[in-house]
Amino acid sequence: MNTTPKTSHSFLRNEVSMFWNLVKSNAEFSIPPFPIFTMASLLHRGAAWYEVVVGLVYTLIYAFFYLYLFELANQTARPESLIEDKINKPNRPLVAKSMTPQSAKFRYYVGLAAWFAYSYALGVHLWALFWFASIFVTYNLGLSAFGPTKDLFGALAMIAQLMPAGHIGGLNAPLGWHWTKVLVMWMFTTIGIQDLRDVPGDLAIGRRTTAILLGDVSARIYYSVSLIVFGYIYIFQRVLESRYDTSTLTVSAAIAALTAGIIFRLFVWRSIESDRVTYRCHTLLYILNVVAAVVCLRK
Repeated sequence: MNTTPKTSHSFLRNEVSMFWNLVKSNAEFSIPPFPIFTMASLLHRGAAWYEVVVGLVYTLIYAFFYLYLFELANQTARPESLIEDKINKPNRPLVAKSMTPQSAKFRYYVGLAAWFAYSYALGVHLWALFWFASIFVTYNLGLSAFGPTKDLFGALAMIAQLMPAGHIGGLNAPLGWHWTKVLVMWMFTTIGIQDLRDVPGDLAIGRRTTAILLGDVSARIYYSVSLIVFGYIYIFQRVLESRYDTSTLTVSAAIAALTAGIIFRLFVWRSIESDRVTYRCHTLLYILNVVAAVVCLRK
């Protein structure tokens, strides 16, 4: 009796399950910006429908490598991350023992080779190297254990998303950077909102995130002021400056409303569970900021 199809199906199902349990906590932040900013680039140059389809497929494959390799590096480069994940993310494969450290490293090196080859074919290999170098330096030098450098890594992660996504869609680099650089400051000063949900696990491994360094109330004030200041700059110096019509006014109002909602949540609901929802709202705000680029860059 031939059991190969059944075995192959079981293997694929297990890999998909492990992949999802590995990346699901960061998938909302990491995946959507790629196709959205690629779409902004495609619309800006008036791409044909088949170019849109091909471009979105290319960028989604790139996004898969981007997130998968980051999570594998996070797990294999930092043994203490397993202690944190037992508290904050107990379903991750290495904690649940559905993946061994050796198999994680094997997946990482094979995936890295495939990703570099793929990025070279797309012409975005320098951005892939930029992301790889950022991961290597951050985790191997212990920079992820200190708030400001950890937050800087979050900003670099955003650059490593939007710049190659724009290139895949055909956007010229100066215009891509024009939109990205304001969001870099926005991300650097607000990404620490995610750490409010992880304080117990971070304290357990001695990590000093910005939320821990500043203290709970001061951190929430810092994040709120940053949301207001850089949100204002993004709306008035990017969105409304590039195009002033009903569509940009609508997306600007949505950004302002969601920003106000996040600030409200930061002070009214201050439990770990509430902070998880607040971080998802922050992720949604980031995605909405990228959507604004689609609205503004379209022909």
